Amino acid sequence: MAKRTVSFIFLLLLGLQLTLQAAAVPQRVSMCVDPEWLPYERLAGQKHEGMIADYYRELAEHLDFQIEIVPTASWSESLEAVKSGRCQLISGMMRTKEREAFLDFTKSYFTFPVAFATTMDTPFLNSLHTLTDKKIAIVESYAFNKSIRQRYPNLNFVGVKNHTQGLEMVHEEQVYGYIDALPTLSYGIQNSYFNDLKISGILDKDISLHIGVHKGDAQLVHALNEAIAKVDTAEKQLIKDKWLSVIYDNKGDVELLAQFLIAAVGLLLWGLYWNYSTTKSNKRLENSLQNFKVLFESVLEGMFLFDQKQRCIKVNAIGCEMFGYTREQMLQKSIPDLVDKNYLKKVERKLKKASPNPYELTCIKSDGSTFTMLVRGRDIIWNGRQIRLASGIDITHMKQLEQNLRNSKKMWEDMFYKHSAIFLIIDPENGQIIDANEAALRYYGYEKRELLAKTISDINNASKKEVVHEMERAKRENRNYFIFKHRLKSGKVRDVEVHSTPIKSSGKKLLFSIIHDITRREEFKQQLEKLNAELGERVKAEVQAKIESEKSYKNLFDNISDGVVICEVDGQGRPTYALEANQAVLQLTGYEYEEFLTVELQKLCGCEEKPSIEEVNSTQQELYRKDGSTFTAMVGADLFEFDGQQRAYIIVKDISETLRMEEQQAKQEQFLQHQSKLASMGEMIGAIAHQWRQPLNALNINIQNLIDDYEEGLIDAEFLEKYEEENTRLIRFMSKTIDDFRNFFRIDKATSRFMMQEVVNKTLSIQRAQLQNHDIQTRIEGEDFEVHGYKSEFEQVLLNLINNAKDAIIANDVDPGMITVRLGDRSLCVEDNAGGVPEEIIDRIMEPYFTTKEEGKGTGMGLYISKMIIENNMHGRLRVENGEKGAQFTIEL
Repeated sequence: MAKRTVSFIFLLLLGLQLTLQAAAVPQRVSMCVDPEWLPYERLAGQKHEGMIADYYRELAEHLDFQIEIVPTASWSESLEAVKSGRCQLISGMMRTKEREAFLDFTKSYFTFPVAFATTMDTPFLNSLHTLTDKKIAIVESYAFNKSIRQRYPNLNFVGVKNHTQGLEMVHEEQVYGYIDALPTLSYGIQNSYFNDLKISGILDKDISLHIGVHKGDAQLVHALNEAIAKVDTAEKQLIKDKWLSVIYDNKGDVELLAQFLIAAVGLLLWGLYWNYSTTKSNKRLENSLQNFKVLFESVLEGMFLFDQKQRCIKVNAIGCEMFGYTREQMLQKSIPDLVDKNYLKKVERKLKKASPNPYELTCIKSDGSTFTMLVRGRDIIWNGRQIRLASGIDITHMKQLEQNLRNSKKMWEDMFYKHSAIFLIIDPENGQIIDANEAALRYYGYEKRELLAKTISDINNASKKEVVHEMERAKRENRNYFIFKHRLKSGKVRDVEVHSTPIKSSGKKLLFSIIHDITRREEFKQQLEKLNAELGERVKAEVQAKIESEKSYKNLFDNISDGVVICEVDGQGRPTYALEANQAVLQLTGYEYEEFLTVELQKLCGCEEKPSIEEVNSTQQELYRKDGSTFTAMVGADLFEFDGQQRAYIIVKDISETLRMEEQQAKQEQFLQHQSKLASMGEMIGAIAHQWRQPLNALNINIQNLIDDYEEGLIDAEFLEKYEEENTRLIRFMSKTIDDFRNFFRIDKATSRFMMQEVVNKTLSIQRAQLQNHDIQTRIEGEDFEVHGYKSEFEQVLLNLINNAKDAIIANDVDPGMITVRLGDRSLCVEDNAGGVPEEIIDRIMEPYFTTKEEGKGTGMGLYISKMIIENNMHGRLRVENGEKGAQFTIEL
């Protein structure tokens, strides 16, 4: 008894404390929100919508005061309103030191990660530190803008006004990516139709939302913190899922819902039965009804009681909210008023069967709109009469998710099964083929059930050892594909290139493999083998001829221009010692005939072990001479039988001279390019002379006039300051000209990305003085684009084209002269108005040493080197044609 008294007093004091605290908080509290910030919140007329709005509806269940929304036109106006005291609360805020000057903050009620959005073709990023050369967009007004910039000081940030502008810039490839909170990115991508964007990474930073409270109202902060602590975590997750379109396992949700409804109804019936059977007094019955009301209002789904005439006699708050009616309005409704007429017969059947199994209905809201409800009903006895107890939950969103999932699945199936490339999905643990598209079925020649019954080993002609060897070889060669031989149903074996990527499906790791047939790519190798075989047949024919005429055979054998060796083989078919060698191979190796027959053939290639015929055939080898020197040879080999014994022939062709000539040709091309560079430097020095002429004249005049100004008494502090400023400007201009010249002829060691218009402007700037001196005008047309290649080499090409256009205009005395640089779709055209190139030589002007200029004024190498740079170094094309007014040189990249 004493314990109960103490507990009662404690509860009484606690209730008194809570009452005093509640009394300190006003009954109505004003709040400002962000009027346009979905998916977090917005004001649609007078209605507060979004994640934050749904959360505040849950929060209101635990508050002793009402929150009234004060409409504002913008987020900035909301901030000013809470600063001035017009609003006591502001709905969703990040906590910063600047805001703590005029706000107190509650504990966090939502936390979201910061993420990174890019285009679909961008790989997933583990870190942003590697993107030093990329443009990254971020909203300037965001609270976490400063901390992100401090965390990644080397990134090239671009400020934007809002997330829509940021995503549009990524979509239009004006920036590489955009940083924002994950809900903002997810909602923006899904609702702005940016089908080519995706979330490419999650940053190691979270943002937390707090309720901002006008400075100094500690009681209000305390009341809000207590309410925040009472909001169920599951409810918060449901709110997030609703607005972020998270895909659920629908079957599991329905089963869980059904289990919950069964438990809720069972608990309800148990409470009614217990209260009814354990007491008959009016007081206990009243308590039982009160317990029923609490349970009825506490469940998470809508609860309804219908009498035998299908009229609603009781409904909880969730049920009213679901249909959009007040409780009084709901009590005037019957089942036909609430259910779509097409489902009334279904309801009648369920009522007659009294089945507790859940079923779906299309229901009608107060505004006439419809929604899908999952319903479970049971007949019970209440107040001595039979009624229908029904519970329901709005699954419209869940149905939409199901449809989205079906659409996503169909898109995947269309992309996978209808694609023209060969796709296989393989279980890496046992090699089982899990799925294959139509292209794979056509290629391999199997029905789908046949192919899915096989493992990858059934169609891969390689042994396990050969597979491991190929994987190690691919790793050494730093390639992400493998080369195998695959067997078709017809028995044909094809060379294939396999690209495999790990994927996850239902938590299991699988391999997504793309197969390319490369059989034709091997044709060149097969032709070489055929040539070797033909040479081998010639050797065999010569050996056979030896039987008929030793002398004829010896004469023929020794006069073959390529080295030929007939040799013994061991039990594994590996060459050992020479039986015959012609004069060509003796001259190549430096041995005498008898001496050569005693040499182990493996020593000729510097091998520790005897190589097999397959390892020697159709290969380029470094072979050793008797004196230890080496030469490069193309070697062919094969086995044949002679007098019942297995022999081998080896054909050796010295290709050292061929390789030397190829190397010499490469050096010659490099030398020609260097010559062209020097010629261009000569042009540039002339350009610098024109650029410097005017500032040098100005400096000379200023210096000459200085003494006169001094004698006339014009020199004072102001005069000297202006004098220094003007001359310094001239010197800086001349210095910049030298810097431009030095940068223009810098040798690129690696490729880089650069903008085409920047290169054009720079090149024209360097030539401007010479062009103006000859009254030649320039103009640039078209849209800018990005190029990947050797920037300084491209500048050299452009300089050659502009110089040629300038020289043609001067030579033909065109007045006024015009050079037009036109930017197109990854192309650049330099056009002049000098009349064009004569048709009889237009096909030859890019040949080396061909020039149309007077002797001593041109080397004939400029256009040849330009063509070589564009086509060999930048994998493009340089062509010339005559337009309406003059020559058009077009670079296509």
